[in-house]
Amino acid sequence: MLKVKICGITNYDDAAMAVSLGADALGFIFAPASPRQIEPATAADIIRRLPPFIKSVGVFVNEDIKKIRDVSDYCGLDIIQLHGDETPEMCESLMPRTIKAIRVKDDTDISQLQVYRGKTRALLLDTYSEKAAGGTGKRFNWDRAVEIKRLDIPVILAGGLTPSNIEEAIKKVRPYVVDINSGIEKSPGIKDHELMKELFQNIGKEKIENRKRNIGKSKEMYGPIKHFTDIEAWKLAKELRVELYKIARLLPPDEKYNLTSQMMRSAVSCTANIAEGYGRFHYQENIQFCRISRGSMYEAQDHLITCLDNNYINKEEYEKTNNISTNAIKVIDGYIRYLKNKSKEQEKQ
Repeated sequence: MLKVKICGITNYDDAAMAVSLGADALGFIFAPASPRQIEPATAADIIRRLPPFIKSVGVFVNEDIKKIRDVSDYCGLDIIQLHGDETPEMCESLMPRTIKAIRVKDDTDISQLQVYRGKTRALLLDTYSEKAAGGTGKRFNWDRAVEIKRLDIPVILAGGLTPSNIEEAIKKVRPYVVDINSGIEKSPGIKDHELMKELFQNIGKEKIENRKRNIGKSKEMYGPIKHFTDIEAWKLAKELRVELYKIARLLPPDEKYNLTSQMMRSAVSCTANIAEGYGRFHYQENIQFCRISRGSMYEAQDHLITCLDNNYINKEEYEKTNNISTNAIKVIDGYIRYLKNKSKEQEKQ
């Protein structure tokens, strides 16, 4: 699922508008040379007012690692974006919160970027400029981004993205995240809310078109889509959703529960797609949704153990939540077996 990061945030009104439109992450630039530089106190105030699950990203350029940690702790940053000449070793020292910006040129040696695998969560691809580390408003050759994706490191696409070219960018590169800054500004650090609305509207259009393309590919791979009509399938999906919502309700959106809550909600979201997708998806696609849900549940159980070890939850809360998640996994496994059997039956027809 495509994520959207709005960078260069300097005030709460722009942050609130970005979040209301669907931004997944907000970028705060602490580099002194940037016209979008924000003071840590201002950034901290904005971040504290954000709803949960919106990621805060601090952007640093060739900064001292102690200062990065101090600012990160003070502001409550979720992710640290290194946008200068930082080494892979420095990136690794700040893991698991690091993303590394790469300023891309036509002659960039892509093979050299492999050294960042395992030492950064993602590579942010920006346009090379001799005058500035970022925020130039210029795009680079997106064919290079497609090549870099082959390194199997998540790609964040930045550099000259605007409402007018965002659909083309997503369609061509298929990045994990799009990062937009100067393309939606009135002036450096001040966002144009109308342009922001247009941006998210166009991102939504491309998501719809991508969904249509994927359904078309499914038909090519598996043949005509057949509707689920079996009462047992509906019963299993309903049971699964009930179990998952029980878990989600047990975990309040407190900081200490954030990671586990996200895992649970991911499972709930996947399962909602399963239960609502009978008329749109093929059996094989529903199996994939099930597996994603099951993986989320297993990760959630691991984090529940961490919560218990750190006394974030008591033993009774742990056992109650863990029992429900175990039941949910059993339902998922049963549903996968059911779908596999139905898929075999369809192949014989």
